Order: sequence, then structure tokens, then C-alpha cells
Amino acid sequence: MGKNEQQKLIAYGMRYLMRYPCSIVMFRRKLRTKFPEVDQGIIEEVVERMQEMKFLNDYLYAKAVAETLFRVKSASKVMVRMKLKVKALPTPLIEEVLSELGENYDECGICMKAAIKKSKTLQRYEPEIRKEKLVNFLLRKGFSRGVVVGTLHQLSL
Repeated sequence: MGKNEQQKLIAYGMRYLMRYPCSIVMFRRKLRTKFPEVDQGIIEEVVERMQEMKFLNDYLYAKAVAETLFRVKSASKVMVRMKLKVKALPTPLIEEVLSELGENYDECGICMKAAIKKSKTLQRYEPEIRKEKLVNFLLRKGFSRGVVVGTLHQLSL
């Protein structure tokens, strides 16, 4: 029965990971919740097999998530770090990915991009309210107060 269960989990794992990339810890959790009756040893073998088959790789997953957050969501390093921790990635790996991507990271530029995009939606408000809403938005995105003030100064708000 063990080999049959393992094959079933491998097939499920490949389908799941092709659709929803995730970290090793999150995948292990998913298998435990989806197949609670399966022995823990079989789940560990399936996780190892998925790593051998290159379906699971925490480093590549963390790098892809961080790049997407930087590029698409205009997220700060603080926000990216927090999102990667939520995805159950190890702290040393998170720091490695952030330092690697940090070489090309322009926090002021990303903050400016987010501010310009958000300011378009705030045109209906009075200038003081618009400025307050923009500051709060950028601080919630994880940008430091100094970067936010510099961005507002550049935007002449």
C-alpha cells in the first residue's frame, strides 16, 4: 500500500505545484491536510522526490516572489521580507534573496512609482487630505518615513 500511496501523492503534488508554486513547508502542510491518513514518512519521501524532480525549490520560489513584489506591487524591502516569512521560508534564505535583489533595488524609485500611481486615485480630495492619505499608504507599504518625505518633496506635495 505504501508505494501506491506514494505514487498517488506524487501525482497530486505535480498537479498542485504546476498550478500553485509554494515553499517546501507550505507543500508539506498541504499534503498533511489533504491526506491526513497517510504516514508522515511517505509524505517526507514525496517532498524529497518533488525536490529531486525540481518541482520544489525554496530559493527559486523566494526569488520569484520577491521579484514580483518589487516589480508589480511596488513593495518595499520590509514588505517583501514580511510576505516571504508568511510563506514559511527560512530567514537566512529570505536575507540571501533580499541581499541579492537589493543590489538592483532603488527604494526611492519604487516609492515614487507607487506614489504616482496612488496619487491618480486621490485627485478628488483636498491637497492636505490627499497628502495625508498618500503618506499613510506609503508607510503601510513598508517604506521608511525618510523615503516617504523625500518622495513627497519630489512630487511637490
